[in-house]
Amino acid sequence: MKIALFGGTFDPPHNEHVRLLRAASKQLKADKIIVMPAGIPPHKSRVVTDGAHRLAMAKLAFSDIPNVEVSDWEISQQGKSYTLLTLQELKKRYPDAELVFLMGADMLLDFPTWYHPEEIVSLAQICVFLRGNEISTARQAKSFFYQRFHQKCKVLRFRGKDISSTKARVLTEFGQSTAEILPPKVEEYIKQNGLYTPSQEVKTALALLTPKRARHTAYVVIAALKKANELGVPKEKAYLACALHDIAKKKTPKDVSDCPLPNDLPKAVWHQYLGAHLAKTQCGVTDEEVLNAISYHTSARPQMTALEKLVFTADMIEETRNFRGVKRLQKMYEKNFEDCFFYSLKDTYFHVKRKKAELYPLTEQAYIYYKNLRKQEKGAKK
Repeated sequence: MKIALFGGTFDPPHNEHVRLLRAASKQLKADKIIVMPAGIPPHKSRVVTDGAHRLAMAKLAFSDIPNVEVSDWEISQQGKSYTLLTLQELKKRYPDAELVFLMGADMLLDFPTWYHPEEIVSLAQICVFLRGNEISTARQAKSFFYQRFHQKCKVLRFRGKDISSTKARVLTEFGQSTAEILPPKVEEYIKQNGLYTPSQEVKTALALLTPKRARHTAYVVIAALKKANELGVPKEKAYLACALHDIAKKKTPKDVSDCPLPNDLPKAVWHQYLGAHLAKTQCGVTDEEVLNAISYHTSARPQMTALEKLVFTADMIEETRNFRGVKRLQKMYEKNFEDCFFYSLKDTYFHVKRKKAELYPLTEQAYIYYKNLRKQEKGAKK
C-alpha cells in the first residue's frame, strides 16, 4: 500500500493545490493521498486562520479527487505541527505502507532545519514539485538534498503556476476577484464566512484609492511579500508600506495643506510625500521606516533601506504592469533582486529624461549613487 502525505497551512487551498494532487494521484499511483492541514505551523510568523475553517475549505477543494482524504489529526493536536510526528502517526496506523511526502522544491534547501529531518527521510520518500520558474532551484535543491542525506528525491512531473495562498488572501482583502485562483466552493465559503477581511489600514487605503489603483496596490503587496524574507524585511512592514504607498495618488498639496513639501517638487512625486503624511495622520502609522518607504517609493534616494528598495521595486514590476521592458524586470525580480532594483531605478531615470519631463534631483542622485556603488562592487570582485 502506498500513501502520500501532503501537508500545509491551506489558508486557503487554491487551484494549484488541486492540480498538484491530481498530478500526484496519477503519477504516484498511491492508494491514498492524505491532505493534512497544519495545526500551528512552526515556520509561520503570522496568525493563521482558525483550523476549523481551513479544514472545511480543504474538504471542499479536494472533494472531487479520488483517493484523497482530508485529515484533522494535526489540527486536533495541541502545540506546533511537525512533519515527523505526523509521519510517525501514519506509520502506526499503516505499519506496512510505503509513505511518500510531497513538498515544494523551494522547501528542500530549508529542509535540514526542520525537526529531525533524518528521521523524516527514514520514514518517507521525499517527492518534490515545482512552483513557477523553479527549475534551477529544483536542480540545486536536489543536489543539495543528495549531498546532505545521501538519498535521491523523486520529482513530480508537475509545473505549477505562480499562485499562492498569500495571493488569494491579499486579493480578497483588497476586494479583488479570486475566481481564477480559487476553487468556486472555496471562494464561496470565504465569502459566506467573512474570511480575510481587510485591516483598518487597508480599509482606509481602499477609501482613498480608485478601483484601478486598488488592484495595482494589491499586486504591489503580493510582489513585495514574495521577497520580504529573502531581504530580511518583516512582512508586516512590507505589507503596510505597500498597502498605503499610493493613498495620495489623486491628492494635491491643497488637499493635504498641513503637509510640508520640499521646494520645487515635480507633480509626479507629490503623492509619495502626501501619502506618508496621510499614513501618519489618518492611519496612525508611527514606524519611520514604513513612512520613509512610502516617502521615496517613486523618486528613490541614495542609501535606501531594504524596505524602501522593496517597495520601490515591487511598485515598478507588479504583475499587472504592462509597460515596455517590464517582462525583463519581472524575470530579474525572481532571480536577482538587487539587479532588478537597479535596473528599475535606471529605467525610471532614463524614462523621465526621454520624456524631457522635470527630473526630481533626488532620483538623479539615487541613480548616480547606485551606479557608482555597482562599479565599486564589480571592481572589488576582480
